[in-house]
Amino acid sequence: MGFILNDLRTFIKLRRGNSAFNVNTQQLLSNYNWRTGKPSWISLTTPQDFENAVRHNPVVKAAINLLAKSSSNGRKVAVDIKTGEVIDWNTNEATKHAYKLLVLRPNPLQSGKQFEFQGRFYIETFGNKYVRANMPIGMDKKIDLLNIQTLFNLPSQFVEVKTTGKLYDQIDLKGIIEYYALNNYNPIKKYSPEEIIHFNKVNISSEMATIMGISPLEVLKMPITNTQMAFEAMNTILKHRGAQGIIFPRKTDGQGGSISLTPGEKKDAKDLYKEDYGLLSNQSPFKLAPFPMDYIKTIMNSKELGIYEEFSSNAGMIANELGVPLALIKTYIGDSTYQNLIQEVRRLYQDTTMPMVAEEDIEWTDRLNTTEYDFRIETRWDHIPALSLNKKENAMTLNLKGRTAKEAYDNNTITVNEYRELIEKKPVDGGDVYKVEWDKKNKVNQNQNNGNE
Repeated sequence: MGFILNDLRTFIKLRRGNSAFNVNTQQLLSNYNWRTGKPSWISLTTPQDFENAVRHNPVVKAAINLLAKSSSNGRKVAVDIKTGEVIDWNTNEATKHAYKLLVLRPNPLQSGKQFEFQGRFYIETFGNKYVRANMPIGMDKKIDLLNIQTLFNLPSQFVEVKTTGKLYDQIDLKGIIEYYALNNYNPIKKYSPEEIIHFNKVNISSEMATIMGISPLEVLKMPITNTQMAFEAMNTILKHRGAQGIIFPRKTDGQGGSISLTPGEKKDAKDLYKEDYGLLSNQSPFKLAPFPMDYIKTIMNSKELGIYEEFSSNAGMIANELGVPLALIKTYIGDSTYQNLIQEVRRLYQDTTMPMVAEEDIEWTDRLNTTEYDFRIETRWDHIPALSLNKKENAMTLNLKGRTAKEAYDNNTITVNEYRELIEKKPVDGGDVYKVEWDKKNKVNQNQNNGNE
């Protein structure tokens, strides 16, 4: 009982505003198991736990929602593997079919954008995304672009992977994975490894490390718990405010003894506080008390308890792990300007979304076997407003830098190669000289060439 009493005493002192105790009150209130004396964290063990963490925590949901929106905003294109140029989706039957599966309508229920959005939620929540390539019955199960009729995201929380137990000596997928099973059916549905396109997060654990992915939420158990508890604490404060404080008179009898107010004095004091004093236009912000009075504060608000700061700190850990700028989740309590938000959107795309989708495009290209039809799958982002604006700004900067560099070059203050570097061109042999020397050298060479003619 000793540790419980000590913590209760600490809490009481905090409520009274004792600044000598630097204790996280929100954690003391919410993440503390009074029976064991240890913090209490949510469970992130079963697939249902991970699903609940996303469905019921606004910070986690917002972060993954941003990832899903940004990745589904990409524009899939077909790129000629020989020239590296984007080709029209109508080029041939293979490109037309790829357009239908990845852009237009992967299945009867979803557009390409909805399909990508849903798949992003699966892989960010569970660490794995399983895409079923549906092919006609009786056809060879080896995935080939023109054989695929539809693509469906299987619910990752219900997928089990049965391995052969052999891994490092195998040369194809069938030697590693026996089958994929969808266990929310009775009997369970089984799929051959050739029917499933499996995307996964990096796994550094000792369990199926190169086959199964690990959910990025696994390491976020504590900050997810803390944000949930912060919501509960804020709700409790808002709902059960109670009395804000106690006003009591210091009326004495002249000998140190206290005297109670008369009923009339009590009524006068109450009426004055209710009607004449306050922050409304017809009220006075100050009160002149007819007798000495004291005030005891009985409640602390969220700011005084540090709940908002604690909440923002834990939200930042969640955002950082998922690769999403915290300012875009709108939990940051500091100042954010429009220009700062534009920069954060660019960070989201350039640092997280674009590399992530590019990696998956390699998998799409490989598993759909598009190289057999002389093209690969890529994603373009130049239609995204924030990124387009960035290109314009870069062009303006380069133009300005080029004019400044040209002036310095003409005045012989930078060398030829320094000038070429500033305008983003490759250096040339013998270019470590100034313009006057370079021009003189070129003039000599030109005269020699004319003489030879």
